[in-house]
Amino acid sequence: MSEQKEEKDYFFHYIAIGVIIFASVIFMVKNAESGKYKKAAELIAEDSSNSAYLTKP
Repeated sequence: MSEQKEEKDYFFHYIAIGVIIFASVIFMVKNAESGKYKKAAELIAEDSSNSAYLTKP
């Protein structure tokens, strides 16, 4: 009788690692973009006519 060495299947571990890395990248990109619009938000708060959206008088 020959002995066969059983290999572990790490498929779901690789999927989980991929999902965690993908979510981390998305989170970092979203946080980096939040500071981009700070100046625009200040100008809109100062004068609402600076907004791209029409406001009712």
